[in-house]
Amino acid sequence: MLRSVSRCSGRQSLTKCTYTERIYAGRVTGRLASSVALEGQHVAYRTRGCQEVNAEDAGQTVRLAGWLSAERKISKKASFYSLRDASGIIQLIVRRSGEGGIEDPLSRMSRTPEESVVSVLGRVKLRPQSSKNANVSTGDVELEVEGFELLNAADELPFYPHDEHNLANEDLRAKYRYLDLRRPALANNIKMRSKVARAVRNVLHNNGKF
Repeated sequence: MLRSVSRCSGRQSLTKCTYTERIYAGRVTGRLASSVALEGQHVAYRTRGCQEVNAEDAGQTVRLAGWLSAERKISKKASFYSLRDASGIIQLIVRRSGEGGIEDPLSRMSRTPEESVVSVLGRVKLRPQSSKNANVSTGDVELEVEGFELLNAADELPFYPHDEHNLANEDLRAKYRYLDLRRPALANNIKMRSKVARAVRNVLHNNGKF
């Protein structure tokens, strides 16, 4: 399905977006990928899912897309973010470039609303042993961001699906079901239901019941 969203080039601030782009889902070399159509050209804004990045990718440049979490500042010149998509989550580290005349990704990301859909380009780095996270599959790595694009800015949300400690009540989550489906716990339930239904259909089909 096609939809239009605002887009900024790498050297524009978020307030200077003057054109739109159309986004669609496609497949590139067997991976689920997405592209943008801009002036007749298609450019992938995701080369793989967040959870597909691992220690073997250290040193490689990848482009990821997903929902951006709140900023976690390390210092005045660096911050951590989390990026989530349907496959999983990965940690981003963003540093100020210090290049005069060019707005760096950190300045732009700091102004981006939480839960906005973004695309980031960066180099995969191994985390120091002391900061590895065994609770997630991408806990051995982080992505050092070199480029950033805002694909779809989020409005003020009725609740934030990643905040499991302050989970909204069931009625509110049911009203905004599309937002609640960003929660890994609920998304995993839907995926499991799909797998079970597919297994049942396959058994019935193989036994001539369909």
